Amino acid sequence: MKSIKVTVCVCTHCIMNGAMDIIESVESLKKLKYEIRHNAKIGVDTEVLHTEHDHTASCPVVKIDGEVIERATNEQVMSKILSIIRK
Repeated sequence: MKSIKVTVCVCTHCIMNGAMDIIESVESLKKLKYEIRHNAKIGVDTEVLHTEHDHTASCPVVKIDGEVIERATNEQVMSKILSIIRK
């Protein structure tokens, strides 16, 4: 079984730019496990992601298996997770 780690930044700027919606989308994907027939364990963590620079302009920030996605959208995050599942 594949294991996918999703970390969503929950700093104030990321929350105001959609981080909570992304968390809800990933959680819903976990609940749809049997409907979409994926065999993967998806873990969702929240933390304030510290980067080398202020990431206000790139919010929300999401890390999926170590890959950082800036200005993340639900569609980008879900697409990335599904592409990892299909590999």
